Amino acid sequence: MSARSDPPGAAGETTGQVPDDWLFDPLTALPSRTLFMERLEQCLADRRSPGPITAVFYVDIDHFKDINENLGYEAGDELLLAVAKRLQDTLRPADTVARLTADEFGLVLDDLSDIAQAMTVARRITHCLEEPLSVSQLDVFVTASIGIALESDQRENAELLLHNALEAKDRAKAKEDGGCEVFHTGLASEALQRLQLEQEIRRALEEDELSLRYQPIVELSTREVIGAEALVRWEHPTRGTLAPVEFFPLAEATGLIVPLGKFVLDHVCRQARAWQLAGATSAGMRINVNLSPKQLLEGDVTSDVAQVLSHSSLESDSLVLELAESAVLENLELASKLAVGLDRLGVQLAIDDFGKDLTSIDFVLRSPVRALKLNRSLVDGVETQENNRAVIRHICSLAHERDIRVTAVGVETEAQLDRLDELGCDCAQGFLFYRPMSGEDVAQVLSKAATRPPA
Repeated sequence: MSARSDPPGAAGETTGQVPDDWLFDPLTALPSRTLFMERLEQCLADRRSPGPITAVFYVDIDHFKDINENLGYEAGDELLLAVAKRLQDTLRPADTVARLTADEFGLVLDDLSDIAQAMTVARRITHCLEEPLSVSQLDVFVTASIGIALESDQRENAELLLHNALEAKDRAKAKEDGGCEVFHTGLASEALQRLQLEQEIRRALEEDELSLRYQPIVELSTREVIGAEALVRWEHPTRGTLAPVEFFPLAEATGLIVPLGKFVLDHVCRQARAWQLAGATSAGMRINVNLSPKQLLEGDVTSDVAQVLSHSSLESDSLVLELAESAVLENLELASKLAVGLDRLGVQLAIDDFGKDLTSIDFVLRSPVRALKLNRSLVDGVETQENNRAVIRHICSLAHERDIRVTAVGVETEAQLDRLDELGCDCAQGFLFYRPMSGEDVAQVLSKAATRPPA
């Protein structure tokens, strides 16, 4: 095996059964994930016990999105090419360097003596990236988060060994300064639980174990229900009803959040249309659906929404999509394109968890955003913290200048509600009014609001 693999079509690399572009990354010419796994499987098949061991390195370039957003995608490609070369030059000719995802590389190192040798390699990788990289005629400095997994007497297969390296990488990335983490037996139980949960999420999507709850949204000036937010739940066959916090993080990490998000969008739109046909909702009532950062990065949200609206016959102005403020700030260009695309469809975009980082106000002022949902910490402290009240007042003032409505989330007391009303909030959502409820129950709530005569 060589660090930079032989070019596609070289003897021994392809058999004609697998297309070359499946085996090699078109940008870096490194092995793809498919070829990486083949080589790792071969190393594990050839192992001898006792004897040398195989190690998998998972290398994640830190803050790669910043390069793309600030210097452009061509600069990002230059950076990836430079990092790929640095990694190849640092390793032995027999080691494999592959590109696994946009900014992540996988390494297979065979015939290592022990963990100490693996750590020596990790230090060499860290050191090789300390020197500046030339990108768009600029010196760019990068760091990497590295996860290492070594085969053991448990005789791991290739998938598990790579998964273990990913687990270790995630631990390294969670630290402020990145660095390197080695998968150890203390993580094994957690890793197996995550693998099992991932398989169960896939089954939940296939077997229709996901359900929806709805939390009504109230207009403060009239105290009337004007819509609801859709919230997904998992009706687990043995663990009961699970809230999103118990499975969304893993769904996000594995990419399963994308099909899960499509499931929610499709079901909500069909349900909302059924309510309209039954007379349970009136004109102007909207249903809010949450988007995940992964959907923004990997999905074609605008196309998905257009397709679902067409299939469900739901009017576009009945749908609001919510995107977290943090996702907007991490993906400004994609978020801007999404806002414009949804606006052309007639679908409203709301920024959720708004107010933690007021730099996002710039995005709101130059993009077709139609609603803001306040960060819950602002609402929690609205009674006692003058800073919170000042921030909310400022947000409401700017929003109203652009005809953007502001919703307070997590309202639990009348005192909070009075303060929020004084500060200019338009709507509220929380246990003070309604808890999340089933589709049948929220239909009754919406129907009462729709049939109530105007004051």
